Amino acid sequence: MTFSQALCKACSPSTPANRPALTAAKMVDPERIYVVDSMGGGSSLKMLVEDTVRRIEQGMPIEQVYELALFDASHTKYQFTTATLEYLRRGGRISSAIAMLGGVLKILPLIELIGGAMVVTERIRGGELKVIDRMIAKLPQKVRKIGISHVLAPELAQSVADKLREIYPAVLIDITQMNP
Repeated sequence: MTFSQALCKACSPSTPANRPALTAAKMVDPERIYVVDSMGGGSSLKMLVEDTVRRIEQGMPIEQVYELALFDASHTKYQFTTATLEYLRRGGRISSAIAMLGGVLKILPLIELIGGAMVVTERIRGGELKVIDRMIAKLPQKVRKIGISHVLAPELAQSVADKLREIYPAVLIDITQMNP
């Protein structure tokens, strides 16, 4: 089987780690290679790719697949948190003092991907479950799909999925394990 066109989904090709997708498209043939900035990863990226594959298999023209992929990526909301502040401290995103104080007070960030950048939109006191409840509360009433990505927390992910199924009984909910 040969292909005359290609569609590439990249986790934020505007970031240095993902620029190769854009560079390759320009080097090979920018008229035949379409690059979509998924603006994130995990379960949501998986669902975007699955939708793209399904549309191609249905025989949809690549230009239409590309436009729908751009639309889907731009209408996907990413929210996440951490179980502890330790990894934020280790990564240099917060100081040791802030990590210690946040740990004692059980304050965790609600982080959103906005324009390809991680932004702490809220600091919530009460631990991980409080942050997750707030994330659920921030979801729009009309959603088609919800992706839950976790790192070594399958029970928590399943619990969140069960709670979401009560609120959104007709919505597809996907759980994906991420690497630590």
